[in-house]
Amino acid sequence: MPTNFPTNPDTYTTKVDGVDTVMAAHINDLQDAMMAVQDFALDLRDGFKGLHSLTDPNADRVLFWDDSAGALKWLTLGDGLTITDTTIVSAPVRYAVKAYRSDAFSISGPGVVTTIPLDAEEYDTHAQHDNTTNPSRLTCKKSGLYVVTGTITFSATASSAWNMSIRKNNTTDIVRETTIASSGGVYITATVLVPLAENDYVEMRGWHGLSTSVSLNVTNNYNVQLSMARISD
Repeated sequence: MPTNFPTNPDTYTTKVDGVDTVMAAHINDLQDAMMAVQDFALDLRDGFKGLHSLTDPNADRVLFWDDSAGALKWLTLGDGLTITDTTIVSAPVRYAVKAYRSDAFSISGPGVVTTIPLDAEEYDTHAQHDNTTNPSRLTCKKSGLYVVTGTITFSATASSAWNMSIRKNNTTDIVRETTIASSGGVYITATVLVPLAENDYVEMRGWHGLSTSVSLNVTNNYNVQLSMARISD
């Protein structure tokens, strides 16, 4: 086989009936060309090796070579990769959500720990909150390290300890805050970094020491709110 195929493949000669006889060169040249075609077909097969095993993502996609994986892969919206000119650039997909309480809500006392349902959203990138189904929850849709922030504003009527916590999977408080105040708007906020797995969820709870129910201040979208954002793997 020629070493410079396919740049300059060998040619082969054709026997002319009645003029020349079959020579070894005829056979060898034709065989050389056929071997070149065969090798080209093998190279083409190897170039698309693994394509048949890719799962259809049922979305618009681009086929690209993942050099680190040594395989062909689909690039789809949300994969965290972008192509600029001839460069493939990593662009992390943002997972973030903020939900808040807009309707009146009160917490009984004393010491009645109450999970707060959130009936409105400021933003939600990946359906991590629902205003009607489990509205107290922010649910992780991609595992990673998250920053979670919660705020409760009590409409205080007397002196008490005012408390709030952020709870993971209804089993573990991941942060708590307490303040002492006598009247007016009692504003409590807490922020925590927490690793979350897919389908983990966080909720916000509040309680106080008065014997009567206390209303929450829901005048603005920051008075009673819970948010989380993914910041790393």
